[in-house]
Amino acid sequence: MVVTRFLKGGFRCIAVLFAALLLSSVCCAEQGLVIFAHDNNPPYVSKGERGQAEGIVIDLLRLISDEMSCSFTYRLYPWKRAYYLSEKGNGAIIGISKTSKRLEVFDYSDVLYYHDIAVVVRKGEAFPFNSVEDLAGKKVAVHRGSSYSDDYDKALASGLFHVDATNSREERLSMLLNERVDAALIGDGRIGVNLACERLPALRGRADRFTVLAKPLVRDLNYLAVPRRLNVAAFIKEFNQALKKCKTSGAFEAIQERYIQKNLER
Repeated sequence: MVVTRFLKGGFRCIAVLFAALLLSSVCCAEQGLVIFAHDNNPPYVSKGERGQAEGIVIDLLRLISDEMSCSFTYRLYPWKRAYYLSEKGNGAIIGISKTSKRLEVFDYSDVLYYHDIAVVVRKGEAFPFNSVEDLAGKKVAVHRGSSYSDDYDKALASGLFHVDATNSREERLSMLLNERVDAALIGDGRIGVNLACERLPALRGRADRFTVLAKPLVRDLNYLAVPRRLNVAAFIKEFNQALKKCKTSGAFEAIQERYIQKNLER
């Protein structure tokens, strides 16, 4: 009886250990890694005409995938859902900012890319802006589920300003143009505004109706993050080595220049 209980307990321990080893091997040539991302964040990540993932970051990750001999599978959703699915342990996520709250949940790579989050207003309605405190009393269109910095989160929680959340830059600029909000937070400033106005027929030809304030809200550093529960410290280390190699070789710059040129030709 004692021996039987011991054997059963031993088998349970082995099963638990095996499951842990599977989690720690979340990325390998056979298994690969599921990566969640926002489905409408050009030129970094977006859905192509046939629903495929494309963009600057996707092309960079393809190089990293080859370097690591690890396959990546992309799942694109509106940001809030993509974040939820990753947070629950279903895979990694890209295009995520770093905050103290998120560090409790995720292990982060080195910086993948960055962009400035600009404060955009209607032409002729600019106001002095130096910090998040200057948004006091205003209604601001923001990206649904986004967290730009600890200071931003604290100011929002305190009721310093009010937000109206959307899933795209196009929606935020439409709200601003229609005077439903006082300002909109737009990634990549003037380039972001121009891209959004080209993508939405109702905004086409109206980019000059918007003013981008000189100082951005924040320089938004974006990463690949993996839920801590997956125990992938070794993967993160290997990923960072491949990322560094792609950046120092000039490959990442070449990808960026290709997309910039493509947008200029539109």
